[in-house]
Amino acid sequence: GPVPPELLQQRRARLLDRIGDGIAVVRAAEPRSIEGDYPQDSDYRESNDFFYLTGLETPGALLVLLAHASAPDSVVLYVPERDPAAEVWTGPRLGPDQEAQRITGVDDVRAAETFANDIAGWLSGAGRTLFVDVPMAQRPACGGDPARAPECAPLLALLDVPAGTRVASVSEHVAALRLIKDADELRRLREAVRITSAAHHAAAAALE
Repeated sequence: GPVPPELLQQRRARLLDRIGDGIAVVRAAEPRSIEGDYPQDSDYRESNDFFYLTGLETPGALLVLLAHASAPDSVVLYVPERDPAAEVWTGPRLGPDQEAQRITGVDDVRAAETFANDIAGWLSGAGRTLFVDVPMAQRPACGGDPARAPECAPLLALLDVPAGTRVASVSEHVAALRLIKDADELRRLREAVRITSAAHHAAAAALE
């Protein structure tokens, strides 16, 4: 079943505490080519960090965490507008609506199309720190250093980051949080182990 939204809220709160002061952006994964690059896989696998913080599997979505040292923190979720014509082929998709709020526990849900304008306004302040996610595939070569964009953090290639903005990795902070499993994660891990064990026993029995 879905991750309880109260747990997702707790995870985001802990991440905001670690950031202290700055803006963190975590992107959802992009669809993949199962005909070329991943012939024996599915065309979409959500980013582990994005799923950990939102419980969503939504291409094109972004999560923004605004951490302030002397003001209340805030969280904004960006979800692409629904495309009825495309959903004939993809099936129903989540949109920037109350359903996204219910699943994630994020009150402020906006259309992904407004992200670029919003982030430009937030980054206009002098000396802000922008925390970006470094996709898993890029981490070994880049050492998690988003300053080596766009190789390490593709998001930076899409943003007009003002001079004087410090760029840091949010991925290392999420990784530290994920080292400690909560009760829901432990339950899911144990169930996955149980299912895997049962499958191996069934396969072994079929070989006898």
